[in-house]
Order: sequence, then structure tokens, then C-alpha cells
Amino acid sequence: MGKVTPVYEQSNWKWFSDSNAEPVGGDALAAENVEPTLPDNTSKIRLRIRIDETAGGSSNTTSSMEHSTDGSTWYSLGPSNDFDYADGLGTQGADTTTYLLTGTNAHGEYQESASNNAPFGPSNATETDFCIVPTGTVSASTSYQFRYSIAGTLVPLASGKSYAVLTTAAAAANEEIEQARSQFRFVFSRVHGRVN
Repeated sequence: MGKVTPVYEQSNWKWFSDSNAEPVGGDALAAENVEPTLPDNTSKIRLRIRIDETAGGSSNTTSSMEHSTDGSTWYSLGPSNDFDYADGLGTQGADTTTYLLTGTNAHGEYQESASNNAPFGPSNATETDFCIVPTGTVSASTSYQFRYSIAGTLVPLASGKSYAVLTTAAAAANEEIEQARSQFRFVFSRVHGRVN
């Protein structure tokens, strides 16, 4: 009998602050499978996500995240996009130590890049932990979805499940002032010529 090809599904998820190496209940930004609003758009955050293997196969390969605001155009996490991987308080490649999601039966790894090889065992519901951070291009007061890929292949949603989502914080007062100044400069330059 040959090797069984693994089949994966994306299941439960929950957002946490990066306040501890292993998140605890008080670090949660919202309940399981509930969209939080971020307290700010600069702090590192953690996405705890459950990936189910349903065919009795296994792999040890890279996994990665993408984000979207409309569910049709997706962007890889990276410094030139709205969210990037981050060096959190967990250690990339080390196993999680507590189950924080419903139905999990295997510990996955802390992941802080798209280059980490992570194992997924046969018929396991594996809980893995991504540390990410908003970048300077993130939009304020905007809902973002996140989806998971293993070895470059999108992991589909389990029945009745949704992609992980969050809403970014409202723009800080200084951001709003700078946006207003930028708009004023644009309008002024159109009417009167270029302005610095």
C-alpha cells in the first residue's frame, strides 16, 4: 500500500495578543470564531488555528497565510502588504503547549514566517499558532479575512466554518490629521499648482 495523500480542512480559529509565549485566556481578543476589533494597528497579534487532516495522511512542509478585504483578491503576508509575519514571544518551530480551540487533539508549531516546515499527523486536528503584525499600509476600521495554505495549496474550509477575520482599529487622531493634510495638499495642488 502506498503513502496516503493528506487532505486538510481549515476549522476553528481565535485571535490573541502577543502577551505571552503561550497565549492564555486573558490574551484572547474575542471568543472562538468571533471577529475582534484590534486595539491598535501596530501591535503583534497571534492567530491560533485548527487544521484537520481527514484522509489518514501526513506531511512535514511549509504553511503560510494570505489576507483579503473582499474575499476575492488575496495577498501573501509580507512587508509590502497590509500584514506581515512577526517575531513573537513564541519560538518558531516549537510546539504549542495548550489547546485553546475546540476539538483539537494535536499540537502544531509556532509559525513566524512562510519558510517554517511544520508537521501535520494523520487524522489529527492540529492547533498551530501564527504571529503577525499590521504594516504601515493597513487600512483602518476594515475587516480582513485570513486563509491558510500548506505547501502552497489552499486549505479549504471545513463544513460550517469561516475564514479567520478581524477588524482593524480606527485611525489614531494623528493618522486622521495626516490624512486630512494629504487630501488638502492634493486639492490645493489641483487648484493652485504644486504644493509641498
